[in-house]
Amino acid sequence: MERRFVVREVPFDLAQFPHYHIEQAYIATSGDLEERVRLVDYAGRTSYYHTSKTGAGAVRSETTEVINKDRARGLLSKAGLPRIVKTRYLVPHVYWDTRGVLANCCLELDVYSVPPSSFCIAEIEFPTRETMCRFRRPDWVAEEVTEDAAYRNSSIARSGFPPTSP
Repeated sequence: MERRFVVREVPFDLAQFPHYHIEQAYIATSGDLEERVRLVDYAGRTSYYHTSKTGAGAVRSETTEVINKDRARGLLSKAGLPRIVKTRYLVPHVYWDTRGVLANCCLELDVYSVPPSSFCIAEIEFPTRETMCRFRRPDWVAEEVTEDAAYRNSSIARSGFPPTSP
């Protein structure tokens, strides 16, 4: 379970937070099915993943497996959409939830390299529907786009960011 938000302006220096680089390509996208291969580079080491997702919106089914470099190359050769390149920053967020209870989570700020400029999306993954519903976003996070298919990574790969995005 995750929620996604547009970030118009980050009020701090992202370089202070742990981060890694992601390159991903979509092998299949059809309706609510997405299949991708992802390369994750952290501190000069690369990991490779194959992921299948089904469903739409905040609650989706996801299966991810670690794969080797050769399999990743083979899957990349089947990709039908342009690759997405982004840097993911891990930003801690402490907040009072909707019940008035102190809570915390990790915001994943994805800064996309999409010409002609960069865009930023905050993603937050939740262990339960209850914690997802109690979440309060920080003031610097703009509108929620969880239910907007145009902000899915596969849509961004296909069409770029929606024209009304920041």
